[in-house]
Amino acid sequence: MKIALKDNISTKDFRTTCGSKMLENYTPIYNATVVDKLESAGFEIAGKLGMTEFATTDCDSVATAVKSGEVQLALGGDERKSCASVGVTGLKPTYGAVSRYGVIANSTTPVSVIARNINDCAMTLAAISGPDKNDGSVTLDKPFEFGNSTPLNLNGVRIGVMKGFSDSEVANEFKSAGAEIEEFDFQFNDYAELALRVIESAETSSNLARLDGLRYGYRSESAKSLAEMYRTSRSEGFGVDVKFEIMLGALVLSADCYDAYYRKALQVRELVKLECDKLFERFNMLLAPITDESVAAAASLAGLPAVWAPQGFQLVGKAFSDPELVNAARVYESRKEAQI
Repeated sequence: MKIALKDNISTKDFRTTCGSKMLENYTPIYNATVVDKLESAGFEIAGKLGMTEFATTDCDSVATAVKSGEVQLALGGDERKSCASVGVTGLKPTYGAVSRYGVIANSTTPVSVIARNINDCAMTLAAISGPDKNDGSVTLDKPFEFGNSTPLNLNGVRIGVMKGFSDSEVANEFKSAGAEIEEFDFQFNDYAELALRVIESAETSSNLARLDGLRYGYRSESAKSLAEMYRTSRSEGFGVDVKFEIMLGALVLSADCYDAYYRKALQVRELVKLECDKLFERFNMLLAPITDESVAAAASLAGLPAVWAPQGFQLVGKAFSDPELVNAARVYESRKEAQI
């Protein structure tokens, strides 16, 4: 099967630019681990997909490539909104299930799989998941196994539905499939998204500090001194949105703001993780509109898996419950296909 890669996934002897002038001539000397695993599994790498510079703003190129039929599959990052707008399926794995070696991204940005259906997503995730000696953050000791069959129903599955979404057609469909439905209200609605914003900007600022025109990245031809080279190379090499992220990240990491912003964001992340743990004592998975920012931010902060469905919902599960999420999505998908 043909698969395309977002342009922040390193490919040996083929440019990886992250959509930035700063990396316009960067050609990695190695593949990201996910690329090696895909090739070993028989996937055909069809090419790279455009992205906004270092993914600082949304871009629909990954989802659009799959929707248009240019490729059957794609690896991207946080493609939740583009999956919703274009109408394709996304599968975001648990943090620690897929190697991030060779992927140029923040720790909160997943390596997600985008396809036209959940089975293709699952097949691809099975191929790229599992241990990697180059990435110590991978804690999954063997690849996911998703099987080939669709469960007949969701009997015994407890789904927490975001408050206000329980009367939706989606929730009723899961209920009709046998799932036990109960509303939940996320305690940190007002803080999860803000905490994620602070952490992402801090990581962006820190990660991009190495792109200085001397060791890595674009180098200005007009500089006449070392200090000027640093300044002009970064000024000419980065776009407006990335510069803003770098400045915001530098601010929240500064001595004057560290405790008030960055440390507070880390504390909120821990509270969000605890809140998610409590919810998963009651539920097997959580259901919310795909546009709900608080649930999506909580999943990112806690490193939780999620399914982004073309019907406009997201399913979030506890860590390493990816197969259970896939099964629930399979049941939903099969029921909708039967109604056509």
